[in-house]
Amino acid sequence: MRKFRCLVLLASWSCAVPAHAVVISNLTSGTTLFLDNFETGGFSPSVGSWSIAGPDVTVTGASSPGPAEGSLYASLFRNSNQLSQGNLQAAFTTQSTAGDVIQLRMMVWVPNDGQDARGQFILDDGDFSSARAWIRPDGTGHVEAVGPGTSLINTGLTYTPGVWQEWDLTYAIGATSFTATVNGASASGLASFTSGNISHADLFNGVASPGGTLFLDAVPPAASVGSTPEPSTLWFAPAGLLFFSMRRRRFRLTA
Repeated sequence: MRKFRCLVLLASWSCAVPAHAVVISNLTSGTTLFLDNFETGGFSPSVGSWSIAGPDVTVTGASSPGPAEGSLYASLFRNSNQLSQGNLQAAFTTQSTAGDVIQLRMMVWVPNDGQDARGQFILDDGDFSSARAWIRPDGTGHVEAVGPGTSLINTGLTYTPGVWQEWDLTYAIGATSFTATVNGASASGLASFTSGNISHADLFNGVASPGGTLFLDAVPPAASVGSTPEPSTLWFAPAGLLFFSMRRRRFRLTA
């Protein structure tokens, strides 16, 4: 009976579809603060709201570079010929409880153009001047953090230009340091630019000249990064285990 219950639980877990999006969560309270996977065809988060700067910030289904998941993703273009370009700001309920851990997860595609700070990714309380966690690509495959006094910190993390990879930021309210994770590798204890509450995430293209495009997308389901099994496949695997387990038990009883 115990084995039967375990297999039923396995079937239920496998049938569930993991949440996937550009997501900001309060890990301490288990609350989703912001959620958008761009699949509506526009900037329409199911939780929280976007503020958009620039005429060239769009949701696209272009085949190049193609989405990290689903069929649509965000394109943030910026060049020196127009002001206020390439910026996205996610807004959500202010998080002010000391010690609560806030996390941003998203997929990022950084162009292979060698430009320092093509992307800027920040958790803050309104704009970059209140940044609690701030990282950026340096254009050569290394990830930098921006610390007190806008000092640049070598995180020791690396990224691959021209490839979709997951970038995460994690900050505990009131702390003076944060954790960055890129492509599964983490660096903790990175000095924060400032400390305090969090109510926004600023995600923007940091290079006006030469022009270029940064892409963002939702994080694919953890169980199927690189491939998405059909729902029927997810069901039949545990169902098959359940069937063979029952046959094996029946055999033992009749043997």
